[in-house]
Amino acid sequence: MSRARRLRDGALALGLAGLLATAGASAAQAHDVLVSTDPDDGSTVDAAPGTVSLTFDQPALAVGTQIDVFTPDGTDVSVGDAQVVDNVVSQDVGGTLPAGDYTVQWRVVSADGHPIDGEFSFTASKDTSVAAPAASGGPSRAPEAAGSSASAGAGGASVDSAADAASSGAPVVLLSILGVVVVLGAAVVVLAVRRQGRGGA
Repeated sequence: MSRARRLRDGALALGLAGLLATAGASAAQAHDVLVSTDPDDGSTVDAAPGTVSLTFDQPALAVGTQIDVFTPDGTDVSVGDAQVVDNVVSQDVGGTLPAGDYTVQWRVVSADGHPIDGEFSFTASKDTSVAAPAASGGPSRAPEAAGSSASAGAGGASVDSAADAASSGAPVVLLSILGVVVVLGAAVVVLAVRRQGRGGA
């Protein structure tokens, strides 16, 4: 009985280790969370800024990331592609920026490869205008083409980000596989103990 009990205790330990490994893998795959925006959601500013930005709790991917800034009359005043630097995603704004309520719609690809989206708003107290930034190798992006075509510099950053995401995701996959193997091993040991007990009886 003592040997069977030791085997049973070992099986329970293996099962617990498998559950912990699986839980750790699930936590590592969590989507990015929006921490703050600039301007703040619901805030009132003196005039519409030349750039809006979003800060997340983890780095985002450039591929598929898009931010659209709409004036009170629904005009999209976004200029160029959204820029990703670590966990901060920013979008240049240009042209005539009237006073009123602005809506910012965003779509960001998390570090785990899953897209997330949302929107926030702010109010500008007075009219202003912002000169469009210097061209960075191509015309302003069309919303439907965001993420699929970019300037040479942005494209290089996208490839690097995707490669980083793939390499960072490998340990997560290995942990998940390890968790499954450990749980299956524990189940086999438990079945063996039960069969041995029945044979001894």
